[in-house]
Amino acid sequence: MSQGENNGYSIFIKDAQRKEGDKIAKEILKEVTKKPEIEKVNKNEFKVNDIKIDGVSDQPVDVYILLDEQKDGILVTGFFDLGTGYLSSSNYPENSFGGVNFMKKIGLRTEKIRLAILVEEGNDVMKNMIREQETLISEQAKLDALIADCEAKIE
Repeated sequence: MSQGENNGYSIFIKDAQRKEGDKIAKEILKEVTKKPEIEKVNKNEFKVNDIKIDGVSDQPVDVYILLDEQKDGILVTGFFDLGTGYLSSSNYPENSFGGVNFMKKIGLRTEKIRLAILVEEGNDVMKNMIREQETLISEQAKLDALIADCEAKIE
């Protein structure tokens, strides 16, 4: 991260893109605090100053979110600067579950959105197939009538 090597919590989101992860992380941060001051650190990292996250700390913390795009998804890493150090299970065992839960929210929300998009795409394909089926049924009825006509002429 931009502040050097620090402890953080990562979650891999399969088949997601950096833009999706970025958007979801910012939405969740807005849920945590009304008007988060989101500061872009670099292309793949942003920082939010002085927010309170349940389970992480009673005091405001600075959160750094790093998004690393990979070939089959994104790796989202959250760094929680408590002021006295970065959140980790060894230094702050009682608070580490808050960081884990925060990262799970990002992963779950991204996955829900991705699945909703897949369902919508599947519904569109199904609608097209139903239209095609209706067209084929109509054509079959016309061909059946033509065959009956031809059979009548042959007799």
